[in-house]
Amino acid sequence: MRLIFFFFFIIHLTFSQSVYELDKKADSLHKVEKYEESIQVRTFCLNSFVNKNSNQYATNEIKLTLSSYYLMNDWKQKLQLLENLKRKIESDKLLSDFFLLEFYKNYCFTVGNATGDWVEALEIALQFLYDVENKKVILNIEEQVELFIDIAFIYKKLNNENKTIEYYRKAEEIYFKNGKVESEEAALLYNYLGASYYKVSDFKNSQNYYIRATSIWERSTNGNTINLISSYNSLISNLLEYGDLDNAKFYFTKLKKNIPAVNRITPSFIDKEVLSYFHNQLKINIAERKDNEALVTYHQLYDYFINLIDKEAVLVIFSDATSIYAEYSYRKKEYEKAFSLLDKAEKILIPFSDKKALIDMYSFYSYFWRELKRFDKAHFYIDEAIKLCPKNEYRDLAGLYTSKAMIFFQEKSFHKSEKNFDKAVFYIKKSNNADFYLLSYNNEIAKEYFDIFRETKRRSCLEKSYEGYKLSVSLFNNIYESGLFNTGLEEYVVNIRKGLLEIALLNEENNVEIVEMIENTQSKYLCKNFLINKKLKSFVEGTNYLSEINALKSKMTFYLKNSSVDNKFKANQLKNKIDLLERKLKNDFPFLNTFLNPNFNFNQFLLKFKSPVLIYYKTDTSVYGVYVDESNRVTVKRVCDINDLKARVKEYLLKIDNRKPIENISNELYTILIKPFNITNNNLTIVTNTFLNGMPFETLVDNERKFLIQNFRINYSNSLSLLELQNQKHQKRKDITMSVFQPDYTESPYSILPFAEKEALFLHEKFNANYFTKNQATINNFLKYKENTVYHLAMHAKIDYENEFKSKLIFQDKDLYFSDLYAMNLPLDLVVLSACETGLGKNHAGEGVMSLSRAFTFSGVSSTIHSLWETPDKQGFEIMQYFYEYLNDGLPKNEALQKAKIKFLSTVKAPELKHPYYWSGFVLNGNSDALFSKPNNYIMIYVFLSLVIIAFLLIYFLKFRK
Repeated sequence: MRLIFFFFFIIHLTFSQSVYELDKKADSLHKVEKYEESIQVRTFCLNSFVNKNSNQYATNEIKLTLSSYYLMNDWKQKLQLLENLKRKIESDKLLSDFFLLEFYKNYCFTVGNATGDWVEALEIALQFLYDVENKKVILNIEEQVELFIDIAFIYKKLNNENKTIEYYRKAEEIYFKNGKVESEEAALLYNYLGASYYKVSDFKNSQNYYIRATSIWERSTNGNTINLISSYNSLISNLLEYGDLDNAKFYFTKLKKNIPAVNRITPSFIDKEVLSYFHNQLKINIAERKDNEALVTYHQLYDYFINLIDKEAVLVIFSDATSIYAEYSYRKKEYEKAFSLLDKAEKILIPFSDKKALIDMYSFYSYFWRELKRFDKAHFYIDEAIKLCPKNEYRDLAGLYTSKAMIFFQEKSFHKSEKNFDKAVFYIKKSNNADFYLLSYNNEIAKEYFDIFRETKRRSCLEKSYEGYKLSVSLFNNIYESGLFNTGLEEYVVNIRKGLLEIALLNEENNVEIVEMIENTQSKYLCKNFLINKKLKSFVEGTNYLSEINALKSKMTFYLKNSSVDNKFKANQLKNKIDLLERKLKNDFPFLNTFLNPNFNFNQFLLKFKSPVLIYYKTDTSVYGVYVDESNRVTVKRVCDINDLKARVKEYLLKIDNRKPIENISNELYTILIKPFNITNNNLTIVTNTFLNGMPFETLVDNERKFLIQNFRINYSNSLSLLELQNQKHQKRKDITMSVFQPDYTESPYSILPFAEKEALFLHEKFNANYFTKNQATINNFLKYKENTVYHLAMHAKIDYENEFKSKLIFQDKDLYFSDLYAMNLPLDLVVLSACETGLGKNHAGEGVMSLSRAFTFSGVSSTIHSLWETPDKQGFEIMQYFYEYLNDGLPKNEALQKAKIKFLSTVKAPELKHPYYWSGFVLNGNSDALFSKPNNYIMIYVFLSLVIIAFLLIYFLKFRK
């Protein structure tokens, strides 16, 4: 009996091992995409089973179906197969996590391709991600990356490039954490990121990711030639659009070396890349004005395209190359050649079902004829383009109607022009989306409405221009969302600002709203960091809501664009969800909603801030001043041509630096910048994030030959929204608590600051300040006493003008970098930077001057005093001494600094020391309030005298009665 049992046990074990090996063999074939062979092995494995009811048998059946999926071509049949399989997978839970990932990946993409419902596809993918995040499914590094990339792809299908980037970045973070940033898999991800950043016109980030991808593939020996060529082509195109011809040529040389390798690759894979290679070469030839080379290159591209069997996938490349070469010929007044190129290409493009390339070409036709004043032909071709354009391509229709309106405008048919601009605006609004193309069209439309107003004096056009710029502000803010300012946005911001300010000059009644809109298009990076450091946890939680709202909006847009009764119902459901989340965001996170939505409210600001404010804005041609007086009247004036003012300011600062006479040019600047606004109040806040940041306004000389400091208490800020935050006071203090940091530079490469020790000892004795010198002047102590009112830093600062994040403060133990300050939480009322040039830094488009002073504001400090240049040590000490004495008397910070400077001017004996170089370097940025409320001695005296008089009268009255 035992022998029989042993015999059957051996047979069962042998069978189990055989089935197990077949299962693993089929798995390995499936994983390397040899599906037919996998099916054969799996079928043999299934036939080997005795027990057809076992879990192992059921699992192999599912895997067999998954392999069969790849041999099917019809998406609807594929979906039916996966729908049947889904029920079995979810009920039996037999698959490994690897096959679960594969199933859900195929399922969501099949839903999208079979039904066109990419929102449902996204829901499937996000639900699977939820299971992964909750440890219901365990994925390895590569599988996690694959899932994030798949979700990013679906967001791309929904035209939500920001969410696409977000999920690519999640994948990048996994590579970073696991030390795989230089892997070939990471290179492919960088290539995707390069493409996505290009789509949102963030050329710099796009270039950086393409460069990272190419540098990895250049070192590869695994036959990544096609990837390398593709990445080179994208990078070169990006660099050319960015205007970087030298680097474009550098990478084109590398591309050229790899092009011969395409002969070893199946041609169908590289047709697009070869055409792109010729396309980029043509653009370089044109940029260098090499006519003969451009002619040869275009013919090479044309011949290659004509000989292709499958032309459909590369029509747009051919059309674009033809159009730019035709435009180049047109610019050289070779009109016959230009139209011949377009005519020839048109005949090639007409038979194809994809009309996008033909629409683009007709747009060029129309543009050329418009430039030649042949308006009949211009209308014909733009009308043809409109006929071909699908009715749900709202962005393209907006662009086409803008072009048609421009033709009417040039014909001086202003009424028809206005009507077509109205149609373009209709499609911009209908798109329910925001991208650079729509913003560009809308800016152009708003400008043209203004030009029609100038021609016709019709107030309706001025109103439409104003409404157009309001829409541009909304589009801009939807694009920007969060993060560092994308320099690609600066051109649009300048155009919006210029248009709004021109309208303000003609009509005062909207000035408050205009300033509000301009402020809401300024960079919000500084404000965001300020808020992060005030409410860090809730900021992160709140931004998660914003991310979810953004995702829901892209889904809603998808359904609205693909209209049907069912889709409209789904869109309404999504709108209800969005409304619910937005209400929750507004109620639970009002600070975040105020900042990021964005809705800086100028009226509310005016109710809280009663002192006069003078704001300077720049456009590409001019500098404008906006003055808000104590009665809240807002006046807008154009003050100067921007290049003229830049030259004067540069000359003025040079004279200050060289201790030259400044009276005449100082008065000229006063006449330009201050006099037009008739300022009567002696408090003045100057707000600007332009080149004027480096100029001490208190040194300007008025018509009575007095410095501005003698009449005004001045403080500065970089934006109104930031000033509002800076004026959210900390808790009231009874007195000043202070920490002083004064490193010893004796054994360092930095020069000794002779008066730094005197300054520190004075503050230690006068205010009982915590005094950290030598080995105690460390970053740890700097972080330890941040609950103080004031930090005084008597130390060196080093500004790196090329890389602002290398700017730093020199502590005793180590350096405190610019970037470190951004991440800190310093709830201080005042930081005094008694160091060299702490206020200056690199000017980032949209973000104003980046400096150590500004970095402190990032960390949550309400106000800073910093130096605009290397202030002389002795004179700086005297001014600081006076300043703190006045501050200790309970004076506002701006008044204390004003009185300190006036006292210096009135007590200094040497006439040459009255030059602004010696006393005007220190300026106050931010909140100007007093640090604490000091009891009013006069009130006490009045009370005492009143009591004495009452007592005297009482005694007299009693005596008189007796």
